[in-house]
Amino acid sequence: MSTILRMNSTMNTSAIPLKYDIPSMQNTYHVNLDKGEDGWIIVTSPEIKSLITQGRDEEDAIKNALEVIDLLIEEKELDKDFKLVFYSRISG
Repeated sequence: MSTILRMNSTMNTSAIPLKYDIPSMQNTYHVNLDKGEDGWIIVTSPEIKSLITQGRDEEDAIKNALEVIDLLIEEKELDKDFKLVFYSRISG
């Protein structure tokens, strides 16, 4: 896996799997984290249309997003060589 995560300073990165720390420069996909009305964190991506998931908090949401991405790679819907850039649009 050759993916890099860029996260803002409010995110806890301790739960991110190490296999996602290898830099890659081919494609960049933006991943948005938004707070839903029910308080859950919703994850979407404008470039990866089939990436829609959620989590109880940012760590859980990111973990779920990475699982979806792994499935998309397995199904060959997504190339293995890419970079993820996470944007947290969650305040407070």
